[in-house]
Amino acid sequence: MDRVIQKPNSLVRFWLYCLERFPPLQHGLIIAVFTFSAAAYSRILRGADGMVPWNTLLPGMLMVVSIFFLLRLFDEFKDKEEDKKYRPHLPVPRGLVSLDELKIWILLVFLFQAAVLIFLQSSMWLFVVLILVYLLLMRAEFFVPAWLKKRPMLYM
Repeated sequence: MDRVIQKPNSLVRFWLYCLERFPPLQHGLIIAVFTFSAAAYSRILRGADGMVPWNTLLPGMLMVVSIFFLLRLFDEFKDKEEDKKYRPHLPVPRGLVSLDELKIWILLVFLFQAAVLIFLQSSMWLFVVLILVYLLLMRAEFFVPAWLKKRPMLYM
């Protein structure tokens, strides 16, 4: 009797994608420490007393981690042709996850960020919108992809 190998469900495949492309513990911890150090240094420069308040630090950490995660997701779209040609071992070219599935995750991250802004730190919304506009422009390679490919240091 032939054995049928089932493809794991989309949540499992997305988790495997994350482990390969954006390991949550490693990346999340590094980004959270970076966020804390930036906030703490800002307090030191201003002469503020005490630690960074959790109601400021937690939303900041959540937003910065999710923005870096969006950067990873958007990069999958931007580099899809190069990855398909030169890096077929990566999750998207080999079919572990599809770009359509990643679009859903991008939407979920946007909704998560909106919830963080609404419920935890509404004063950050302008900064987040500016960052998201930049990410969207970067995904489109600022509408000059051929020119930028010759000058990658301009947007790295």
